[in-house]
Amino acid sequence: MLRQPFRPRYSVLLAPGLIGLEALGLMAARNDVMRGWTVTFLFLVATDLIVLTLCCWRAQRAVSLQRHWVLLAISVLMGAIALVLRGWIYLSSLSAGQPTPLQVDYTDFLMILDYVPTVILLSHPSGKPYLRSFLWIDSIQAVIIAYLVFVTLFDVVPFTYMARHPVSGDALIDFYNNVDIAMCAILVLRLFAATTEDERRFYRLFCWYMFVDTVLIALHNKIAGQLPYASYYELLGVVPNLFFCILVLHLPRERADTAKARFPNNFADFLNIASPVIFTTALLLMSIQIARHYFDFGASVLVAVFVLYGLRVTVLQRNYETAQRDLQQARDRLEALSLTDALTGLANRRAFDRTLETEWLRAVRANRALSLLMIDIDHFKALNDRYGHQAGDRCLAEFAQALRAALPRRTDLLARYGGEEFAAILPDTDRLGANIVARTMQESVNQLRIENRTSTGRYASISIGIATFDSPQGDTGGFLLQAADRALYAAKEKGRNRIEAYVEDDVFDTGLS
Repeated sequence: MLRQPFRPRYSVLLAPGLIGLEALGLMAARNDVMRGWTVTFLFLVATDLIVLTLCCWRAQRAVSLQRHWVLLAISVLMGAIALVLRGWIYLSSLSAGQPTPLQVDYTDFLMILDYVPTVILLSHPSGKPYLRSFLWIDSIQAVIIAYLVFVTLFDVVPFTYMARHPVSGDALIDFYNNVDIAMCAILVLRLFAATTEDERRFYRLFCWYMFVDTVLIALHNKIAGQLPYASYYELLGVVPNLFFCILVLHLPRERADTAKARFPNNFADFLNIASPVIFTTALLLMSIQIARHYFDFGASVLVAVFVLYGLRVTVLQRNYETAQRDLQQARDRLEALSLTDALTGLANRRAFDRTLETEWLRAVRANRALSLLMIDIDHFKALNDRYGHQAGDRCLAEFAQALRAALPRRTDLLARYGGEEFAAILPDTDRLGANIVARTMQESVNQLRIENRTSTGRYASISIGIATFDSPQGDTGGFLLQAADRALYAAKEKGRNRIEAYVEDDVFDTGLS
């Protein structure tokens, strides 16, 4: 059953309530400029703090988007700090009866740095993890870009002295409006690049907030930006934050199933690849522009650009090699599983067929003998019927270990051929050597003394068919397998619990040896 979205009972009253309170405050301070601006800044900061609280609340309850909400919270916090400092400077100037200072100070830089977490958020890859090393590299690049934007905008290095050509108030407002429009466009791209339902909801919410914020703040700046007193138009400044609060409170909770349910998105793949290139290109162009006025500073940024890009490429290459190694190890493990019989731990039929063809071709090239043993547990069906399938499985596992221990070399292969049948490939082994291995296997099995009363005796036993080709010819080992199988059939026909052998000449001429 799906969870219903979290809807606080009185969340819809939040926005009109706070707007009404600010309106009452502005009405009470309509004849006092100082008090009017104080009310305006207090409500702007208060709504920022409410937004910050909601972002932290969502981050604590996030399943897959925790980093998204944390970055958004950092952006809101930096904006609130810049707003508090700017309000303090502005109100102090009004209180002293002085004009607003034109000095380029830390508040201007903080206002631009406020965009850094949002830029990092928008560069967050969709559909794959954001490596911590990439996060740090992108963060450093974003801070450098903010620094370069400040230098370009104010034509001064921060915290030094007044700009040589201070930017006008209208130009500064146009800059922030254009940045907000660019953010809206990037958010739309990120919305289309979302790969999970939760991610799509997050960017849809962010898009709506940025659209409302961009329109209302631009309208506020155009109408009330030049007024020397706080008017009712200042209410436009808190509406976007309150709208955001309502959207967050009505946003469905993240769920583990929606976080894992990813849908393919080719546009997301393209955007994930293009984002680092955009970062580096922006840094490169801006550093070249800065170098025209501040050569040493611009040259230092150029060096930083190449160092950061080199770090990203190095980390990416290292992760690629690690992923390739892990993938190869996973393939090897999967290959081993696909070639292993789960019950006995021996090679399975697929591994046997592959090894037989390989050893046959090697024997043909080297003109060396090749022997094959086919082994069958006598009256295994009777053991299963009498003692149950679990006892039969234990018998198979114990026989497998005994037969494996009887092989003299690591190059010999013992496989479970099927059911109660086993097969042993003995490279470079003649008829005498194969017969010795077969007798060793028979003795090892007899020592197990597994109860199974049949015509062959009290304990479970095996029949073995041997086929040996001293000078193999042809492209396939099928003749060798056929010969060993006939030898095993002969052993069964002659009473079981015995060894019968074929040799190369017998296959085509004489029959049983």
